[in-house]
Amino acid sequence: KRFVSGAWSDISGPAWTGGTTNQARFVTFQKGTIVYYIACNDKDATVHWDGAGATDLALSGAPIARDLTAVANRVVYGNPTIGGNRYPFSVVYSNFNDHEQTPSANLLTVSHAFGEVMAVRAIGAEAAAVYLEKAQYILSAQGGQAPFRSDYRSGQPGPVSTGAVVSAGDVHYYLGAD
Repeated sequence: KRFVSGAWSDISGPAWTGGTTNQARFVTFQKGTIVYYIACNDKDATVHWDGAGATDLALSGAPIARDLTAVANRVVYGNPTIGGNRYPFSVVYSNFNDHEQTPSANLLTVSHAFGEVMAVRAIGAEAAAVYLEKAQYILSAQGGQAPFRSDYRSGQPGPVSTGAVVSAGDVHYYLGAD
């Protein structure tokens, strides 16, 4: 819903079909002079809204994903489904300055040893935390052919769900199973 001139208007496109385990996640991303609102829920097509359109629209170049964040002028999707195939130990990132293009070649496997990716959260403009079920990794932006590198940070239990991670500036808190 959008609140304009004292009234609410519905900007929803196609209804999502996710249940209580398909938590909606949102991020903003600036492309040129337009700030887009991008949303995913781990079940339905990822959508975006330009702030002016009548409704949100399916983001045809994006995967279905458990979570998303914006870092280093890219949208990073955690635990994506691409072409009907789930990549639970991976992230995939959009092209530079273009949230509408997320090629499957941009898939980065974080780790198979520590469970599925539960959440991704930006840490400033150039890095993101990747929370797995049993570990945490840092994605750092870098130059060259591979725009991100993944570094192991901790083997502590991860968050119990995507929505269990709270960002407060560049600090993250989460509810874990321990």
